[in-house]
Amino acid sequence: TEECALAAAGYRAIRRLYPLGFNQEVQIAKRDFHRVVRRAKRLYWRNLINSFSDSSSVFKAVRWLRSPGAFQPPPLQVDDVVYETQLDKANALRRATLERRTAEDDIQDPWIEVSPRKTIPFPHEISLEEAQDATLHTGNTSPGADNITVKLLTAVWHIIGTHVRRLFEGCLAIGYHPKPFRAAEVVIIAKPGRRDLTNPRAWRPISLLSCLGKGLERYQDTITPLSPLQCGLPQGSPVSPILFLLYTEPIYRLSNPQGRFGYADDTAILCVGDTVEETAATASRSVEEMVRWGAANGVSFDPKKTEVMHFSRSKLKSIPAIRHGDFEKHPETVMRWLGIWLDSNLSFRVYAEKWTAKSQAVTHHLRGLTNTIHGPLPSAIQSAIRACVKPVLLYGTEVWYPGATRPRWDQPSKDRPSSIQHLLQRINKAIVQSMRAILPVWKTTPIAILHRESRILPIDQLLKARRYRFSARLKSLDKAHPLAKRMLPPKQPTYHQLIKRKYQAPTESSFRTRLRRTNELLAPCPRPALLQKYFGKGQDTPLQTAPKGESAEAFL
Repeated sequence: TEECALAAAGYRAIRRLYPLGFNQEVQIAKRDFHRVVRRAKRLYWRNLINSFSDSSSVFKAVRWLRSPGAFQPPPLQVDDVVYETQLDKANALRRATLERRTAEDDIQDPWIEVSPRKTIPFPHEISLEEAQDATLHTGNTSPGADNITVKLLTAVWHIIGTHVRRLFEGCLAIGYHPKPFRAAEVVIIAKPGRRDLTNPRAWRPISLLSCLGKGLERYQDTITPLSPLQCGLPQGSPVSPILFLLYTEPIYRLSNPQGRFGYADDTAILCVGDTVEETAATASRSVEEMVRWGAANGVSFDPKKTEVMHFSRSKLKSIPAIRHGDFEKHPETVMRWLGIWLDSNLSFRVYAEKWTAKSQAVTHHLRGLTNTIHGPLPSAIQSAIRACVKPVLLYGTEVWYPGATRPRWDQPSKDRPSSIQHLLQRINKAIVQSMRAILPVWKTTPIAILHRESRILPIDQLLKARRYRFSARLKSLDKAHPLAKRMLPPKQPTYHQLIKRKYQAPTESSFRTRLRRTNELLAPCPRPALLQKYFGKGQDTPLQTAPKGESAEAFL
Protein backbone atom coordinates (compact mmCIF):
# COMPACT_ATOMS: atom_id res chain seq x y z
CA THR A 1 0.00 0.00 0.00
CA GLU A 2 0.97 3.67 -0.24
CA GLU A 3 1.30 3.88 3.54
CA CYS A 4 3.69 0.92 3.59
CA ALA A 5 5.74 2.44 0.76
CA LEU A 6 6.11 5.75 2.64
CA ALA A 7 7.07 3.95 5.86
CA ALA A 8 9.65 1.85 3.99
CA ALA A 9 11.11 4.96 2.33
CA GLY A 10 11.41 6.73 5.69
CA TYR A 11 13.08 3.69 7.25
CA ARG A 12 15.60 3.46 4.39
CA ALA A 13 16.40 7.17 4.71
CA ILE A 14 17.15 6.79 8.42
CA ARG A 15 19.35 3.74 7.71
CA ARG A 16 21.42 5.76 5.24
CA LEU A 17 22.14 8.33 7.94
CA TYR A 18 23.11 5.66 10.47
CA PRO A 19 24.61 2.66 8.57
CA LEU A 20 25.45 0.68 11.74
CA GLY A 21 21.78 0.57 12.79
CA PHE A 22 22.38 0.92 16.55
CA ASN A 23 21.06 4.47 16.84
CA GLN A 24 17.78 5.12 18.68
CA GLU A 25 16.30 6.89 15.65
CA VAL A 26 16.91 3.76 13.53
CA GLN A 27 15.20 1.51 16.08
CA ILE A 28 12.19 3.83 16.31
CA ALA A 29 11.89 4.00 12.50
CA LYS A 30 12.14 0.20 12.29
CA ARG A 31 9.42 -0.21 14.93
CA ASP A 32 7.11 2.23 13.15
CA PHE A 33 7.69 0.50 9.81
CA HIS A 34 6.81 -2.93 11.25
CA ARG A 35 3.67 -1.50 12.86
CA VAL A 36 2.52 -0.06 9.55
CA VAL A 37 3.14 -3.39 7.76
CA ARG A 38 1.29 -5.39 10.42
CA ARG A 39 -1.64 -2.97 10.35
CA ALA A 40 -1.81 -3.16 6.54
CA LYS A 41 -1.71 -6.97 6.59
CA ARG A 42 -4.41 -7.14 9.24
CA LEU A 43 -6.61 -4.74 7.28
CA TYR A 44 -6.07 -6.68 4.03
CA TRP A 45 -7.00 -10.06 5.48
CA ARG A 46 -9.93 -8.58 7.40
CA ASN A 47 -11.37 -7.02 4.25
CA LEU A 48 -10.78 -10.25 2.33
CA ILE A 49 -12.56 -12.37 4.94
CA ASN A 50 -15.41 -9.88 5.30
CA SER A 51 -15.96 -10.07 1.54
CA PHE A 52 -16.77 -13.80 1.72
CA SER A 53 -20.44 -13.93 0.85
CA ASP A 54 -20.86 -17.43 -0.61
CA SER A 55 -19.78 -20.95 0.28
CA SER A 56 -17.18 -21.22 -2.50
CA SER A 57 -15.17 -18.37 -0.97
CA VAL A 58 -15.23 -20.03 2.45
CA PHE A 59 -14.14 -23.35 0.91
CA LYS A 60 -11.06 -21.55 -0.42
CA ALA A 61 -10.37 -20.37 3.12
CA VAL A 62 -10.67 -23.94 4.39
CA ARG A 63 -7.96 -24.99 1.93
CA TRP A 64 -5.60 -22.52 3.60
CA LEU A 65 -5.43 -24.99 6.48
CA ARG A 66 -4.24 -27.79 4.20
CA SER A 67 -1.68 -25.76 2.27
CA PRO A 68 1.73 -27.47 2.65
CA GLY A 69 3.61 -24.28 1.80
CA ALA A 70 6.95 -24.44 0.05
CA PHE A 71 7.45 -28.21 -0.06
CA GLN A 72 10.96 -29.50 -0.69
CA PRO A 73 11.29 -33.29 -0.46
CA PRO A 74 14.24 -34.55 1.59
CA PRO A 75 17.05 -36.71 0.17
CA LEU A 76 15.97 -40.23 -0.74
CA GLN A 77 17.64 -43.27 0.79
CA VAL A 78 17.45 -46.62 -1.01
CA ASP A 79 19.29 -49.35 0.89
CA ASP A 80 22.50 -47.59 1.98
CA VAL A 81 22.70 -45.06 -0.86
CA VAL A 82 21.45 -41.47 -0.48
CA TYR A 83 20.23 -39.54 -3.54
CA GLU A 84 19.98 -35.75 -3.39
CA THR A 85 19.42 -34.33 -6.88
CA GLN A 86 16.00 -34.44 -8.53
CA LEU A 87 17.19 -36.61 -11.42
CA ASP A 88 18.93 -39.10 -9.14
CA LYS A 89 15.86 -39.36 -6.90
CA ALA A 90 13.56 -39.87 -9.89
CA ASN A 91 15.74 -42.67 -11.28
CA ALA A 92 16.05 -44.26 -7.83
CA LEU A 93 12.27 -44.21 -7.33
CA ARG A 94 11.77 -45.72 -10.78
CA ARG A 95 14.15 -48.58 -10.00
CA ALA A 96 12.68 -49.13 -6.52
CA THR A 97 9.02 -49.11 -7.57
CA LEU A 98 8.78 -50.01 -11.26
CA GLU A 99 11.84 -52.21 -11.76
CA ARG A 100 11.73 -54.37 -8.65
CA ARG A 101 11.30 -57.45 -10.83
CA THR A 102 12.38 -58.31 -14.35
CA ALA A 103 11.47 -60.95 -16.91
CA GLU A 104 13.80 -63.38 -15.12
CA ASP A 105 11.43 -63.33 -12.12
CA ASP A 106 8.43 -64.48 -14.15
CA ILE A 107 6.59 -67.49 -12.76
CA GLN A 108 6.11 -70.59 -14.84
CA ASP A 109 3.22 -70.40 -17.29
CA PRO A 110 0.34 -72.32 -15.63
CA TRP A 111 -1.99 -72.11 -18.61
CA ILE A 112 -2.98 -75.24 -20.49
CA GLU A 113 -3.32 -75.14 -24.25
CA VAL A 114 -6.94 -75.41 -25.33
CA SER A 115 -7.96 -76.56 -28.77
CA PRO A 116 -9.80 -74.90 -30.38
CA ARG A 117 -8.64 -71.58 -28.98
CA LYS A 118 -11.25 -69.80 -26.85
CA THR A 119 -11.64 -66.04 -26.67
CA ILE A 120 -13.64 -63.65 -24.53
CA PRO A 121 -16.98 -63.04 -26.31
CA PHE A 122 -16.65 -59.28 -26.81
CA PRO A 123 -19.16 -57.78 -29.25
CA HIS A 124 -17.36 -56.29 -32.23
CA GLU A 125 -20.00 -53.64 -32.84
CA ILE A 126 -20.03 -50.57 -30.60
CA SER A 127 -22.63 -47.87 -30.75
CA LEU A 128 -21.64 -44.23 -30.81
CA GLU A 129 -23.31 -43.74 -27.43
CA GLU A 130 -21.16 -46.46 -25.86
CA ALA A 131 -17.95 -44.96 -27.21
CA GLN A 132 -18.99 -41.50 -26.05
CA ASP A 133 -19.96 -42.73 -22.57
CA ALA A 134 -16.65 -44.58 -22.12
CA THR A 135 -14.51 -41.69 -23.36
CA LEU A 136 -16.19 -38.48 -22.21
CA HIS A 137 -18.28 -39.32 -19.15
CA THR A 138 -15.40 -39.08 -16.70
CA GLY A 139 -13.51 -36.43 -14.82
CA ASN A 140 -11.25 -34.01 -16.66
CA THR A 141 -8.11 -35.67 -15.29
CA SER A 142 -4.50 -34.99 -16.20
CA PRO A 143 -3.68 -36.00 -19.79
CA GLY A 144 -1.07 -38.49 -20.87
CA ALA A 145 1.96 -38.03 -23.10
CA ASP A 146 -0.23 -36.78 -25.97
CA ASN A 147 -1.50 -33.81 -23.85
CA ILE A 148 -5.10 -34.45 -25.03
CA THR A 149 -7.58 -33.78 -22.23
CA VAL A 150 -11.16 -34.98 -21.85
CA LYS A 151 -12.30 -31.38 -22.26
CA LEU A 152 -10.59 -31.23 -25.66
CA LEU A 153 -12.13 -34.56 -26.72
CA THR A 154 -15.56 -33.26 -25.70
CA ALA A 155 -15.12 -30.13 -27.81
CA VAL A 156 -14.28 -32.07 -31.00
CA TRP A 157 -16.38 -35.19 -30.39
CA HIS A 158 -18.87 -34.25 -33.11
CA ILE A 159 -15.98 -34.58 -35.57
CA ILE A 160 -13.96 -37.52 -34.20
CA GLY A 161 -16.75 -39.56 -32.59
CA THR A 162 -17.30 -41.87 -35.57
CA HIS A 163 -13.56 -42.41 -36.04
CA VAL A 164 -13.07 -43.24 -32.34
CA ARG A 165 -15.93 -45.74 -32.50
CA ARG A 166 -14.37 -47.45 -35.52
CA LEU A 167 -10.99 -47.52 -33.74
CA PHE A 168 -12.51 -49.21 -30.69
CA GLU A 169 -14.32 -51.75 -32.88
CA GLY A 170 -11.10 -52.60 -34.70
CA CYS A 171 -9.15 -53.05 -31.45
CA LEU A 172 -11.79 -55.41 -30.05
CA ALA A 173 -12.01 -57.35 -33.32
CA ILE A 174 -8.29 -58.17 -33.51
CA GLY A 175 -7.65 -58.14 -29.74
CA TYR A 176 -5.00 -55.42 -29.76
CA HIS A 177 -4.38 -52.46 -27.45
CA PRO A 178 -2.56 -49.72 -29.42
CA LYS A 179 0.98 -48.98 -28.33
CA PRO A 180 0.42 -45.18 -27.95
CA PHE A 181 -2.30 -45.95 -25.41
CA ARG A 182 0.20 -47.96 -23.35
CA ALA A 183 2.79 -45.17 -23.10
CA ALA A 184 2.46 -43.32 -19.80
CA GLU A 185 4.05 -40.43 -17.97
CA VAL A 186 4.72 -41.58 -14.40
CA VAL A 187 4.36 -38.90 -11.71
CA ILE A 188 5.65 -39.68 -8.23
CA ILE A 189 3.34 -38.27 -5.51
CA ALA A 190 3.88 -38.46 -1.77
CA LYS A 191 1.34 -40.64 0.03
CA PRO A 192 -0.98 -38.78 2.43
CA GLY A 193 -0.15 -38.63 6.10
CA ARG A 194 3.00 -38.03 8.03
CA ARG A 195 5.42 -40.46 6.45
CA ASP A 196 9.17 -40.80 6.22
CA LEU A 197 9.76 -39.30 2.77
CA THR A 198 13.30 -40.66 2.69
CA ASN A 199 11.77 -44.13 2.21
CA PRO A 200 10.72 -45.10 -1.36
CA ARG A 201 7.60 -46.78 0.10
CA ALA A 202 6.30 -43.33 1.08
CA TRP A 203 5.84 -42.38 -2.59
CA ARG A 204 3.14 -43.52 -5.02
CA PRO A 205 3.75 -43.71 -8.79
CA ILE A 206 0.76 -42.44 -10.79
CA SER A 207 0.61 -43.25 -14.50
CA LEU A 208 -0.83 -40.51 -16.72
CA LEU A 209 -2.27 -42.43 -19.68
CA SER A 210 -3.94 -41.23 -22.83
CA CYS A 211 -7.53 -40.15 -22.14
CA LEU A 212 -8.56 -41.71 -25.44
CA GLY A 213 -6.94 -45.01 -24.46
CA LYS A 214 -8.78 -44.96 -21.14
CA GLY A 215 -12.02 -44.87 -23.09
CA LEU A 216 -11.11 -48.16 -24.79
CA GLU A 217 -10.26 -49.68 -21.40
CA ARG A 218 -13.50 -48.46 -19.85
CA TYR A 219 -15.38 -50.29 -22.45
CA GLN A 220 -15.58 -53.56 -20.43
CA ASP A 221 9.81 -30.63 -13.60
CA THR A 222 12.39 -33.39 -14.15
CA ILE A 223 11.82 -35.97 -16.82
CA THR A 224 13.75 -39.24 -16.92
CA PRO A 225 14.42 -41.26 -20.09
CA LEU A 226 11.76 -43.67 -21.32
CA SER A 227 11.75 -47.04 -19.58
CA PRO A 228 9.57 -50.14 -20.19
CA LEU A 229 7.30 -51.34 -17.39
CA GLN A 230 9.03 -54.36 -15.84
CA CYS A 231 6.43 -55.35 -13.24
CA GLY A 232 3.11 -54.35 -11.75
CA LEU A 233 0.18 -52.44 -13.21
CA PRO A 234 0.01 -48.72 -14.06
CA GLN A 235 -1.82 -46.78 -11.35
CA GLY A 236 -4.26 -44.53 -13.15
CA SER A 237 -5.44 -47.03 -15.73
CA PRO A 238 -9.16 -47.99 -15.45
CA VAL A 239 -8.37 -51.65 -16.14
CA SER A 240 -5.65 -51.94 -13.47
CA PRO A 241 -8.00 -52.52 -10.47
CA ILE A 242 -9.81 -55.29 -12.37
CA LEU A 243 -6.59 -57.06 -13.33
CA PHE A 244 -5.22 -56.68 -9.81
CA LEU A 245 -8.35 -58.20 -8.23
CA LEU A 246 -8.33 -61.09 -10.69
CA TYR A 247 -4.69 -61.83 -9.90
CA THR A 248 -4.99 -61.63 -6.09
CA GLU A 249 -8.38 -63.38 -5.81
CA PRO A 250 -6.82 -66.76 -4.83
CA ILE A 251 -5.60 -65.18 -1.57
CA TYR A 252 -9.15 -65.23 -0.26
CA ARG A 253 -9.65 -68.91 -1.16
CA LEU A 254 -6.79 -70.21 0.98
CA SER A 255 -7.46 -71.93 4.30
CA ASN A 256 -10.19 -70.33 6.43
CA PRO A 257 -11.80 -68.31 3.60
CA GLN A 258 -14.50 -67.01 5.98
CA GLY A 259 -11.79 -65.20 7.94
CA ARG A 260 -10.05 -63.60 4.94
CA PHE A 261 -11.26 -60.31 3.53
CA GLY A 262 -9.70 -57.28 1.94
CA TYR A 263 -10.19 -53.99 0.20
CA ALA A 264 -7.98 -53.10 -2.79
CA ASP A 265 -4.43 -53.99 -1.71
CA ASP A 266 -5.24 -54.23 2.03
CA THR A 267 -5.73 -57.80 3.25
CA ALA A 268 -6.96 -58.89 6.69
CA ILE A 269 -7.04 -62.31 8.36
CA LEU A 270 -9.44 -62.93 11.26
CA CYS A 271 -8.76 -65.96 13.46
CA VAL A 272 -11.15 -67.05 16.21
CA GLY A 273 -10.23 -69.35 19.09
CA ASP A 274 -10.66 -70.06 22.79
CA THR A 275 -7.22 -68.71 23.77
CA VAL A 276 -4.86 -66.09 22.38
CA GLU A 277 -2.18 -68.74 21.97
CA GLU A 278 -4.49 -70.73 19.72
CA THR A 279 -5.43 -67.73 17.59
CA ALA A 280 -1.78 -66.59 17.38
CA ALA A 281 -0.69 -70.01 16.11
CA THR A 282 -3.52 -70.08 13.58
CA ALA A 283 -2.67 -66.57 12.39
CA SER A 284 1.01 -67.47 11.97
CA ARG A 285 0.09 -70.47 9.84
CA SER A 286 -2.29 -68.36 7.74
CA VAL A 287 0.36 -65.70 7.14
CA GLU A 288 2.93 -68.35 6.25
CA GLU A 289 0.51 -69.91 3.76
CA MET A 290 -0.15 -66.51 2.17
CA VAL A 291 3.57 -65.74 1.93
CA ARG A 292 4.17 -69.10 0.22
CA TRP A 293 1.42 -68.33 -2.28
CA GLY A 294 2.95 -64.92 -2.93
CA ALA A 295 6.41 -66.39 -3.53
CA ALA A 296 4.96 -68.84 -6.06
CA ASN A 297 3.00 -66.12 -7.87
CA GLY A 298 5.42 -63.19 -7.83
CA VAL A 299 3.62 -61.22 -5.08
CA SER A 300 5.48 -59.85 -2.06
CA PHE A 301 4.01 -58.76 1.28
CA ASP A 302 5.85 -56.03 3.18
CA PRO A 303 6.42 -57.14 6.81
CA LYS A 304 6.79 -53.49 7.87
CA LYS A 305 3.13 -52.88 7.03
CA THR A 306 1.86 -55.98 8.85
CA GLU A 307 -0.11 -55.17 12.00
CA VAL A 308 -1.39 -57.56 14.66
CA MET A 309 -4.10 -57.11 17.28
CA HIS A 310 -5.82 -59.46 19.74
CA PHE A 311 -9.51 -58.73 20.37
CA SER A 312 -10.84 -59.84 23.74
CA ARG A 313 -13.48 -58.64 26.19
CA SER A 314 -11.27 -59.56 29.16
CA LYS A 315 -7.79 -58.36 30.02
CA LEU A 316 -5.14 -60.61 28.50
CA LYS A 317 -2.40 -62.03 30.71
CA SER A 318 -0.09 -62.81 27.79
CA ILE A 319 0.02 -61.27 24.32
CA PRO A 320 1.85 -63.62 21.93
CA ALA A 321 3.43 -62.35 18.73
CA ILE A 322 2.79 -63.45 15.15
CA ARG A 323 5.41 -64.74 12.73
CA HIS A 324 5.66 -63.09 9.30
CA GLY A 325 8.49 -64.85 7.55
CA ASP A 326 11.67 -64.05 9.48
CA PHE A 327 10.01 -61.21 11.37
CA GLU A 328 8.15 -61.36 14.67
CA LYS A 329 5.23 -58.93 14.79
CA HIS A 330 4.06 -57.92 18.25
CA PRO A 331 0.44 -56.82 18.78
CA GLU A 332 -0.41 -53.14 18.59
CA THR A 333 -2.44 -51.15 21.11
CA VAL A 334 -4.47 -49.53 18.31
CA MET A 335 -4.79 -50.39 14.64
CA ARG A 336 -6.24 -48.53 11.70
CA TRP A 337 -8.30 -50.40 9.12
CA LEU A 338 -9.88 -48.40 6.27
CA GLY A 339 -9.93 -45.22 8.34
CA ILE A 340 -11.44 -46.87 11.45
CA TRP A 341 -9.23 -46.98 14.54
CA LEU A 342 -9.66 -50.23 16.47
CA ASP A 343 -8.49 -51.22 19.95
CA SER A 344 -8.44 -54.61 21.65
CA ASN A 345 -11.75 -53.99 23.46
CA LEU A 346 -13.49 -52.38 20.46
CA SER A 347 -14.36 -49.38 22.60
CA PHE A 348 -13.69 -46.98 19.67
CA ARG A 349 -12.27 -44.42 22.08
CA VAL A 350 -9.19 -43.78 19.91
CA TYR A 351 -11.42 -43.50 16.85
CA ALA A 352 -13.48 -40.75 18.48
CA GLU A 353 -10.32 -38.89 19.52
CA LYS A 354 -8.71 -39.04 16.08
CA TRP A 355 -11.67 -37.98 13.96
CA THR A 356 -12.85 -35.39 16.49
CA ALA A 357 -9.39 -33.81 16.42
CA LYS A 358 -9.49 -33.65 12.61
CA SER A 359 -12.88 -31.95 12.59
CA GLN A 360 -11.88 -29.56 15.37
CA ALA A 361 -8.84 -28.41 13.38
CA VAL A 362 -11.14 -27.18 10.61
CA THR A 363 -13.59 -25.74 13.14
CA HIS A 364 -10.89 -23.74 14.93
CA HIS A 365 -9.66 -22.47 11.56
CA LEU A 366 -13.15 -21.27 10.59
CA ARG A 367 -13.79 -19.86 14.04
CA GLY A 368 -10.61 -17.80 13.74
CA LEU A 369 -12.12 -16.09 10.70
CA THR A 370 -15.22 -14.88 12.55
CA ASN A 371 -16.16 -12.98 15.69
CA THR A 372 -19.01 -10.78 16.86
CA ILE A 373 -17.77 -7.82 14.77
CA HIS A 374 -15.94 -9.09 11.69
CA GLY A 375 -16.12 -12.17 9.47
CA PRO A 376 -18.03 -13.68 6.55
CA LEU A 377 -21.75 -14.33 6.47
CA PRO A 378 -23.01 -17.05 8.85
CA SER A 379 -24.70 -18.83 5.93
CA ALA A 380 -21.33 -19.25 4.17
CA ILE A 381 -19.69 -20.64 7.32
CA GLN A 382 -22.69 -22.93 7.82
CA SER A 383 -22.19 -24.42 4.34
CA ALA A 384 -18.50 -24.98 5.10
CA ILE A 385 -19.33 -26.68 8.42
CA ARG A 386 -21.80 -29.01 6.73
CA ALA A 387 -19.38 -29.88 3.93
CA CYS A 388 -16.02 -29.98 5.74
CA VAL A 389 -16.72 -30.70 9.43
CA LYS A 390 -19.79 -32.91 9.75
CA PRO A 391 -18.64 -35.59 7.24
CA VAL A 392 -15.29 -35.86 9.03
CA LEU A 393 -16.85 -35.94 12.48
CA LEU A 394 -19.43 -38.60 11.56
CA TYR A 395 -17.14 -40.74 9.39
CA GLY A 396 -17.59 -44.44 10.12
CA THR A 397 -20.47 -44.03 12.56
CA GLU A 398 -22.15 -46.99 10.84
CA VAL A 399 -19.39 -49.16 12.33
CA TRP A 400 -19.30 -48.10 15.96
CA TYR A 401 -22.68 -46.52 16.77
CA PRO A 402 -25.04 -49.27 18.08
CA GLY A 403 -28.00 -47.04 18.87
CA ALA A 404 -29.38 -46.04 22.24
CA THR A 405 -29.59 -49.70 23.32
CA ARG A 406 -27.90 -52.97 22.46
CA PRO A 407 -28.72 -56.64 23.19
CA ARG A 408 -27.32 -58.33 26.26
CA TRP A 409 -24.60 -60.91 25.74
CA ASP A 410 -26.20 -63.42 28.09
CA GLN A 411 -29.80 -62.67 27.03
CA PRO A 412 -29.88 -61.46 23.40
CA SER A 413 -33.66 -61.03 23.53
CA LYS A 414 -33.30 -58.23 26.11
CA ASP A 415 -31.69 -54.83 25.56
CA ARG A 416 -29.46 -52.70 27.75
CA PRO A 417 -28.05 -49.15 27.44
CA SER A 418 -25.23 -48.78 24.96
CA SER A 419 -22.85 -47.12 27.47
CA ILE A 420 -21.25 -44.83 24.89
CA GLN A 421 -21.94 -41.51 26.60
CA HIS A 422 -18.20 -40.76 26.84
CA LEU A 423 -17.92 -40.95 23.04
CA LEU A 424 -21.01 -38.80 22.52
CA GLN A 425 -19.70 -36.14 24.89
CA ARG A 426 -16.41 -35.93 23.00
CA ILE A 427 -18.16 -35.61 19.65
CA ASN A 428 -20.74 -33.18 21.03
CA LYS A 429 -17.92 -30.84 22.08
CA ALA A 430 -16.87 -30.54 18.43
CA ILE A 431 -20.50 -29.90 17.43
CA VAL A 432 -20.78 -27.01 19.91
CA GLN A 433 -17.54 -25.48 18.65
CA SER A 434 -18.75 -25.68 15.06
CA MET A 435 -21.99 -23.89 16.00
CA ARG A 436 -20.02 -21.11 17.68
CA ALA A 437 -17.98 -20.77 14.49
CA ILE A 438 -21.19 -20.17 12.52
CA LEU A 439 -22.93 -17.71 14.84
CA PRO A 440 -21.46 -14.41 16.12
CA VAL A 441 -22.59 -15.05 19.71
CA TRP A 442 -21.12 -14.68 23.19
CA LYS A 443 -19.80 -17.58 25.26
CA THR A 444 -22.81 -17.43 27.58
CA THR A 445 -25.35 -18.09 24.81
CA PRO A 446 -27.47 -21.18 25.67
CA ILE A 447 -26.79 -24.34 23.67
CA ALA A 448 -30.44 -24.75 22.68
CA ILE A 449 -30.38 -21.36 20.95
CA LEU A 450 -27.18 -22.33 19.12
CA HIS A 451 -28.86 -25.47 17.74
CA ARG A 452 -31.90 -23.51 16.62
CA GLU A 453 -30.07 -20.62 14.95
CA SER A 454 -27.29 -22.68 13.32
CA ARG A 455 -29.71 -25.38 12.13
CA ILE A 456 -27.39 -28.13 13.34
CA LEU A 457 -29.09 -31.00 15.15
CA PRO A 458 -27.86 -32.38 18.49
CA ILE A 459 -25.42 -35.25 18.29
CA ASP A 460 -27.93 -37.96 19.23
CA GLN A 461 -30.28 -36.87 16.44
CA LEU A 462 -27.41 -36.65 13.94
CA LEU A 463 -26.34 -40.20 14.74
CA LYS A 464 -29.92 -41.46 14.61
CA ALA A 465 -30.46 -39.86 11.20
CA ARG A 466 -27.16 -41.30 10.01
CA ARG A 467 -28.25 -44.76 11.17
CA TYR A 468 -31.59 -44.53 9.34
CA ARG A 469 -29.81 -43.37 6.20
CA PHE A 470 -27.50 -46.38 6.43
CA SER A 471 -30.53 -48.64 6.84
CA ALA A 472 -32.01 -47.21 3.64
CA ARG A 473 -28.71 -47.84 1.85
CA LEU A 474 -28.76 -51.45 3.04
CA LYS A 475 -32.23 -51.86 1.53
CA SER A 476 -30.92 -50.67 -1.84
CA LEU A 477 -28.18 -53.33 -2.12
CA ASP A 478 -28.59 -56.22 -4.53
CA LYS A 479 -28.81 -59.82 -3.36
CA ALA A 480 -25.19 -60.65 -4.25
CA HIS A 481 -23.71 -57.90 -2.07
CA PRO A 482 -21.67 -59.22 0.91
CA LEU A 483 -23.62 -57.08 3.38
CA ALA A 484 -26.92 -58.38 2.02
CA LYS A 485 -25.77 -61.94 2.71
CA ARG A 486 -24.73 -61.07 6.26
CA MET A 487 -28.17 -59.63 6.99
CA LEU A 488 -29.98 -62.85 6.16
CA PRO A 489 -31.73 -64.43 9.17
CA PRO A 490 -30.06 -67.56 10.57
CA LYS A 491 -31.27 -70.90 9.30
CA GLN A 492 -33.66 -72.67 11.60
CA PRO A 493 -32.37 -76.10 12.67
CA THR A 494 -34.16 -79.33 11.89
CA TYR A 495 -34.87 -81.24 15.08
CA HIS A 496 -35.39 -84.98 15.19
CA GLN A 497 -38.10 -86.10 17.56
CA LEU A 498 -36.32 -89.35 18.48
CA ILE A 499 -33.07 -87.60 19.57
CA LYS A 500 -32.74 -85.32 22.54
CA ARG A 501 -32.25 -81.72 21.53
CA LYS A 502 -29.02 -81.24 23.49
CA TYR A 503 -27.32 -83.98 21.46
CA GLN A 504 -28.21 -82.47 18.11
CA ALA A 505 -26.12 -80.04 16.06
CA PRO A 506 -26.02 -76.53 17.56
CA THR A 507 -27.93 -73.79 15.79
CA GLU A 508 -26.34 -70.88 14.03
CA SER A 509 -25.90 -67.83 16.23
CA SER A 510 -29.10 -65.82 16.24
CA PHE A 511 -27.49 -62.84 17.98
CA ARG A 512 -28.85 -59.61 16.53
CA THR A 513 -25.68 -57.99 15.32
CA ARG A 514 -25.27 -54.26 14.85
CA LEU A 515 -25.77 -54.70 11.11
CA ARG A 516 -28.98 -56.71 11.52
CA ARG A 517 -30.40 -54.24 14.03
CA THR A 518 -29.70 -51.34 11.66
CA ASN A 519 -31.36 -53.22 8.82
CA GLU A 520 -34.46 -53.79 10.97
CA LEU A 521 -35.03 -50.05 11.47
CA LEU A 522 -36.97 -49.87 8.20
CA ALA A 523 -39.59 -52.25 6.86
CA PRO A 524 -38.38 -54.99 4.50
CA CYS A 525 -38.71 -54.40 0.78
CA PRO A 526 -37.71 -56.22 -2.43
CA ARG A 527 -34.06 -55.78 -3.30
CA PRO A 528 -33.24 -54.14 -6.64
CA ALA A 529 -31.75 -56.10 -9.50
CA LEU A 530 -28.62 -54.82 -11.20
CA LEU A 531 -29.18 -54.17 -14.89
CA GLN A 532 -26.52 -53.50 -17.45
CA LYS A 533 -26.50 -50.01 -18.90
CA TYR A 534 -28.44 -49.90 -22.15
CA PHE A 535 -27.19 -48.18 -25.27
CA GLY A 536 -29.29 -47.87 -28.38
CA LYS A 537 -27.87 -49.51 -31.47
CA GLY A 538 -29.08 -46.81 -33.81
CA GLN A 539 -28.40 -43.09 -33.70
CA ASP A 540 -31.38 -41.19 -32.30
CA THR A 541 -32.69 -38.16 -34.16
CA PRO A 542 -32.06 -34.99 -32.12
CA LEU A 543 -35.19 -33.33 -30.77
CA GLN A 544 -33.99 -29.86 -31.71
CA THR A 545 -32.24 -29.30 -35.03
CA ALA A 546 -32.14 -25.49 -34.99
CA PRO A 547 -30.93 -22.85 -32.52
CA LYS A 548 -33.21 -21.98 -29.65
CA GLY A 549 -34.16 -18.55 -31.03
CA GLU A 550 -35.12 -19.90 -34.46
CA SER A 551 -37.16 -22.71 -32.89
CA ALA A 552 -39.06 -20.18 -30.75
CA GLU A 553 -39.86 -17.98 -33.75
CA ALA A 554 -41.02 -20.98 -35.79
CA PHE A 555 -43.25 -22.09 -32.93
CA LEU A 556 -44.87 -18.68 -32.60
